[in-house]
Amino acid sequence: MNYAEKRMNEILNFGCYENAVLTPIDMGRYEAYYLGASGIRTNSTLIIFSPEGIILCGDLCPGKDNYGVISSVGYGPTWFSEPKSLGYLAEKFRVPQVWSAEIAAKYFDHDNHRDGLTEDQLEDFNDVVDDLKNGRIESDRDMYDRLDGIVDLCDGIPGYQPDPDMLGHIAAINRKFAELYQPPVNKRKITKNMADTFALIMAEIPKAMSGINWHLEEVIEKPELTGYTKQDCESDLFEYELIDQMGDGDYGFYGNVLFPIGDDRYIKVSFYE
Repeated sequence: MNYAEKRMNEILNFGCYENAVLTPIDMGRYEAYYLGASGIRTNSTLIIFSPEGIILCGDLCPGKDNYGVISSVGYGPTWFSEPKSLGYLAEKFRVPQVWSAEIAAKYFDHDNHRDGLTEDQLEDFNDVVDDLKNGRIESDRDMYDRLDGIVDLCDGIPGYQPDPDMLGHIAAINRKFAELYQPPVNKRKITKNMADTFALIMAEIPKAMSGINWHLEEVIEKPELTGYTKQDCESDLFEYELIDQMGDGDYGFYGNVLFPIGDDRYIKVSFYE
């Protein structure tokens, strides 16, 4: 188990996430949730699914100085509702690389890095590897200075990895979100019956609006009907239509038509001549 995975498990067992709930937050067009035991901002992570990516912010969030992080564009709740590998999350949330003496020691502690070294170089090299293992080298710069002239570092300095603290926190949020997430009711998929009904309605409206310029507006529930007049409809699909007409013969008529579709709901169509 690497440090990022260990950090993920620590955070999942921390009180704020161990008994966490996922609380929907009204952010207009954007789907958003607080992840935490309280259901409010305190000790919670705010997860926002924006057009620019998944934003993780709030009182308890990953990122330097608690500023939060954002994923690459194009990812939403469906993608985030399945547990992802640490490497995949690091890529999509662009987790910054940090240097680790432990990772560098593992890289260098192979015989192929010792091939071709002189006796003096080999002694110095082994000392560096030992110091890396025991935490006596604190930066990539110190390591570079001590290995310069012993091994070729032109291809880059080894020892870098995605920030394990940040990555572990992102992974913990992902795991808990995947456990708790239920798609909103209004995210239902369009079934064949729904598609057939929509196609039938869209085929009948032109019959009812024959010879008139019209525009499909919206579906409304329990509308205010003051000013509307009930009359027969040219389409057999609708029992009647409600029309609110304005204008005159000199300048043309315009207004709205409501077509009933059941349960006190109507399709609203605007028109003009």
